[in-house]
Parts: sequence; C-alpha cells; structure tokens
Amino acid sequence: MKVSIIVPVYNAQESLRRCIDSVLGQEFQDFELLLMDDGSQDESGVIIDEYAKKDSRIHVISQENQGVSAARNKGIELAKGEYIAFVDSDDEITSNYLSSFSLRNDIEIQGHILSDGKRKKVVKFDKVDVQNDVAKAFCLSSFNSAVWGKLFRTSIIKENKVLFPVNLCFSEDTIFLLHYVRFCKSLSVSATAEYVYIKREGSLTDKKYPISDMMLK
Repeated sequence: MKVSIIVPVYNAQESLRRCIDSVLGQEFQDFELLLMDDGSQDESGVIIDEYAKKDSRIHVISQENQGVSAARNKGIELAKGEYIAFVDSDDEITSNYLSSFSLRNDIEIQGHILSDGKRKKVVKFDKVDVQNDVAKAFCLSSFNSAVWGKLFRTSIIKENKVLFPVNLCFSEDTIFLLHYVRFCKSLSVSATAEYVYIKREGSLTDKKYPISDMMLK
C-alpha cells in the first residue's frame, strides 16, 4: 500500500461527508483511510461507520477524547502505507491531490487553496528539489507549518519516533515538522495546490494564547 491518509475526527458532522467523499474521489486509489474518532459527541461516529461498511479501505478507530495530536499519533501507529498524508475533517482535497505528489522523496510539499466559503485564494510554491541539507532548506523556506499539504515517509516517522506533542493545544504541527525534517535526505516541492483549506471563524489559527503556553512551546 502506498499512502495512509489520517483524518482526526471530533464533532465534525457538518463537514465530514464532504471531506471523506473528496478522499474517496482520488484519481490515485492505492491508499487506506484511517478515520480517528476522538470521542465525538455528535453524529460523526455514525457517519464514519456508515462509510467504513461501504469501502474496505476505510478503517475506523475510536478513542476517548484526547485531542488531535493523540488521534494523529494513534493513526501513525496503525498506518500501513509507505507514505502518510494528514487531512483535517473540515477540509477537503481535489481529485488530483495524491496523484500530484511524485511519491519518491522523504518529504513532499505542495501549495493549497484557501476558501472562506465565499472566495478562494490559491497559494503556490516554486518548484524545488533538495537532496541534502533538507532541514536547512525547509527552515529557510516560506512553507506553512501545517502537516496538511505534505507527504511523509512512514518509515522515517516510525523508526525515529516522530510524534505530535500531546501536551500542547497549538503548534503541534510545527514541532512535528521540525523533528521530522532532521531525518530527511530528500525534499520535493511542486507548483501544484490541490488541498482545500476551509478557513473558519473561531479556528485555532484565530485564537490568542497566554504567555505561559507560548513559553512551554
């Protein structure tokens, strides 16, 4: 199996079907979909169970609410694909998302489409291929620090125990990425943008955090 797609799910009934349908609509079909139910209190559990009965590539994993990092970490533990992709349950991907990656590098990055429900803005990066000093190239770049829009080699994550920190409510992606790129020997950036990020009011990116949390990070 080539790709494991990990989707943390928590009270996402409004957007969940759209997200799952976008994954199942991929042109590239060699993947498994891990739906990580993090103790949802709405109809999310019913929805993902419904999809799992229809498609054998879908695996539902349920746990008590522990947060997005714990859900992703459990997904990593269970992932069987050569690569891992992360998708948020309130976002979606175009049918070309997986096929737009070359599936040959330790980390692959592409742009995204920013949508607020009314307008869409396409964010693209210049095409780049790096075969050494990947960590330096990554840190000096203008890439966003989210794990979506990127592809990761599963063996690097598991062999080096690269996980999301569970004691933080923000910047988990940044910490994961900085840990991961230390072990990468190849990086590829494409000029495509096939991940659709849905900007929402009240999202984590809009919140302010106390200085004590910032110091902990």
